[in-house]
Amino acid sequence: MEEQIKQVAARIKDLREILNISPEAAADYCGLTVADYCEIESGKVDIPVGIMHLLARKFNVDVTTFLSGAEPRMHYYTLTRKGKGVSVQRRKAYSYEALATNFINRKADPFIVTVDPKPDKAGMEFNSHPGQEFNLILKGSLLICLNNKEMLLNEGDSIFNPADMLDVIAKYKVTSFCAPPTIFRFMIREDFSKYDLSALEYCTTAGEALNPKVFETFRELTGIKLMEAFGQTETAVQLATFPWMEPKPGSMGIPTPQYNIDLLKPDGTSCEDGEEGQIVIRIGEHPPVGLFKGYFRDEERTREVLQNGVYYTGDIAWRDEDGYYWFVGRADDVIKSSGYRIGPFEVESVLMTHPAVVECAVTGVPDDIRGQVVKATIVPAPGYVASEKLIREIQEHVKQATAPYKYPRIIEFVEELPKTISGKIRRVEIRGEGKRLAPK
Repeated sequence: MEEQIKQVAARIKDLREILNISPEAAADYCGLTVADYCEIESGKVDIPVGIMHLLARKFNVDVTTFLSGAEPRMHYYTLTRKGKGVSVQRRKAYSYEALATNFINRKADPFIVTVDPKPDKAGMEFNSHPGQEFNLILKGSLLICLNNKEMLLNEGDSIFNPADMLDVIAKYKVTSFCAPPTIFRFMIREDFSKYDLSALEYCTTAGEALNPKVFETFRELTGIKLMEAFGQTETAVQLATFPWMEPKPGSMGIPTPQYNIDLLKPDGTSCEDGEEGQIVIRIGEHPPVGLFKGYFRDEERTREVLQNGVYYTGDIAWRDEDGYYWFVGRADDVIKSSGYRIGPFEVESVLMTHPAVVECAVTGVPDDIRGQVVKATIVPAPGYVASEKLIREIQEHVKQATAPYKYPRIIEFVEELPKTISGKIRRVEIRGEGKRLAPK
């Protein structure tokens, strides 16, 4: 939680400066000395809930939209770029399905959803909430909002326990559920026969790529097809599998009408179907509503991604003949080995079909001969122990399921993978780690 407090403290300072409010004025409004207020902005102390509410009032925003970008002068913050602010145009009613949970499986790291009753049935609908990053830090518990009335469940517990989550879905007759693939990956390892999920009708996922194995297993267990989408903090949803579409396991869906989506090769020309390229948004003279304006106090980074009327997402994908987009990886995550370009997601999807793998992340490791070689960092399933025999078995499994040159020449077993607050795997951190963690 210390790192999260520092991130929030930095955002408080940024937002105060955006509004040209002095530390003295903010401190006076909160009933603090200037020294005590500056301690809060330094990130060295816990931030009391009451102070956060007072600051939201001072900044003239609703507490749940404090960090959501719902106000034109406010900033929506991404947790994947080391806390850097993202300046956006007015987004107002947009729902960010990609960030439906916070999962690190530790005490006081919360899960938050909002619930609205359906007028024609007794069940309730779970959706992500635009102010959830704010609440994640404040609440430290599972929060359900029903008709604007908050109910706290499992307060102080380690919230993402998949069994507990399934119990909540069954108990409250949840009809619609949205979560990152990480959540579904752990859920499908539970005994679904213990839970009455008959009210559950619709499930969506975003935030990272969904492995086909998870899609198929969840459908076998519930009869529900996971509907995947793709978006970023810098935008609203760019690609989606809409309710009237037939989902393709592993695909992000098709472009939303809001954006002019294209795939570009390194030379700037558009890709044909089947060719890999970077997902971009063509802006033109009138930027679409919901597209960010730039990175706060980072003009250099802004110029890198906004060039000549085009926004470069940094994500690589390909498009099939039906117009569906398929994720390959972040541009800086694609592995170049012996002249081949290897997308980490494809290798991860194959690894996930092996019973010994609970979670995995594929990265490139420098190699004098091949340029890079494929490395798999794996969280092993219960009952499996790291060994040379298991490594060879997993390597052979990948060779049989995909092109042989894509198999991981290096396999490391760890207790857990580093993740962002929204549950995305931090491959950049894995690439920078030099220590080996022993599996449980």
